[in-house]
Amino acid sequence: SRHIVGSGADVLIVSKDLPPRQQSRPLQDAYSLDMKSNRSVGPSFLRHSIAEGHRVHGIGVGDTANDVSSQLSLWWESFSASRPPSWILLAVFDPPIGSEDALLSSPAVSRIISGCTVTYIVFRVSSTWPRGSKAIVRGKDAVDALVGHGYKVSVLSSSHSIDLFEPNSLL
Repeated sequence: SRHIVGSGADVLIVSKDLPPRQQSRPLQDAYSLDMKSNRSVGPSFLRHSIAEGHRVHGIGVGDTANDVSSQLSLWWESFSASRPPSWILLAVFDPPIGSEDALLSSPAVSRIISGCTVTYIVFRVSSTWPRGSKAIVRGKDAVDALVGHGYKVSVLSSSHSIDLFEPNSLL
């Protein structure tokens, strides 16, 4: 596999399982953090990115869409004394289930995407199947927001086949 090791590229990880943090200073040690879960997407990407030698910005977010957007805005604004990243190699968005659309279509994410180059974005699309109904898919607005910013969106994997989001397809 191809690795961009020690490139010093910025990696942004926004996760419900990271402790709250809005500092512009990148993380150096993932093991000193008190994480809510060590095995979920956010902490796993965080540990791996630090081990690969990247400048990692980990932002812990709360349970509501407003809190997620607020924490992200505080982080971006914390660069007032220094320059924000001009290039983010990877942005991982792992918000609380149900807030995917609100996060990726938020002004905070739009400001970051407009203010620097973000090469890759990873985010979750969640779904539920209420008894006797069709699936409720959360993340459709997020896909539209990314397409609106000029991104190509592809589903890399899914736990269920959903008509709207087939695995390994370009949307």
